[in-house]
Amino acid sequence: METNLQVEKILKPKKVLLIVGLIILAVAAGLIITGCIMNQNKYEGVQMHTYNDLISKDEDKEEMLVKLEITNISPAFAEKKGKNTKENYHFAVDEYNYWYIVRLTDATYQKMKSELEANKENFKYVLKGYIYNDPADLKRLAISAYNQGMSADVEKLTNSNFKDYLGSTYLDETKTPTDGTAMTLIGVGIGVAILSAVFLIISISHISKLKSTLKKYNAEELKEELKNINIEEYKKQSIYLTNKYIISTMNGLDVLEYSDILWVYNEKRRQNGIVVGIWIMACTKNNKRIQIASAMKEDILIEIMTKIKERNQDILIGFTPENTKQYKELVKNIKMEKTNEN
Repeated sequence: METNLQVEKILKPKKVLLIVGLIILAVAAGLIITGCIMNQNKYEGVQMHTYNDLISKDEDKEEMLVKLEITNISPAFAEKKGKNTKENYHFAVDEYNYWYIVRLTDATYQKMKSELEANKENFKYVLKGYIYNDPADLKRLAISAYNQGMSADVEKLTNSNFKDYLGSTYLDETKTPTDGTAMTLIGVGIGVAILSAVFLIISISHISKLKSTLKKYNAEELKEELKNINIEEYKKQSIYLTNKYIISTMNGLDVLEYSDILWVYNEKRRQNGIVVGIWIMACTKNNKRIQIASAMKEDILIEIMTKIKERNQDILIGFTPENTKQYKELVKNIKMEKTNEN
């Protein structure tokens, strides 16, 4: 027989999952924030060259990290879309009127465009990224776009003079010296945040279910049932068998009358062929299947099902083809009876 304190505990929301979820969420936030701070400082301590200086010395080589201060930017003259990528290429101009090809993200270009429109006379923007050799198709598109934008008296851009005007490389602003540790922290943080969300959703669902169940049933009656000397309690399995009800706290709070149950059976869950849990499933007259108890050992669940059977001899026990068929027929007959009554 349960004491008053124990009964109150059974009928109160279990906040363990909620607390664990909030703790995990705090850890996730810490990981993501730390990773973002580290990522913002990704250029610290990294050797960076001035792009203009490299080109003037003919020392611009692939995968060198550079910076470039520009005073003007063109709309994209070339766009390349992949399955999960998008490449936008623009002409950039520095204060000495030297031209460059740069690859930008949409966000960077829109930011630069807004700043340029707001302050054309004093616009300056520092781009940072790695440089790569100009592929043939990019050179072809750049030549076409450059020549279309220039007046007839300006020397045409060709393959032979391309290097003199635009160099032999382009700056890719999307490629940065990302800190591996920073990205790992952010990735782990996101994973932990997802785990936290799962805990919080389950917890909130359980609390909501418990409150709605207590509204449906008389809380005082449930308390008296739980205090009854004839109660069969299985705390570890989260189930209590009273004279009138099955009370399960496995998933919030489920209260079932024995007369509403038609069938109970054990359901095993396996992962890679290994049993990771066993549940008692209670199948009701309104065709609902509810998990009412769980354990790693089947014998204790068989004992619980036997006790349930003692309180209602009409309940089908065990998962068999015969019971499956009979349960469907019982549910069908109950629906027909309700239809006829209406």
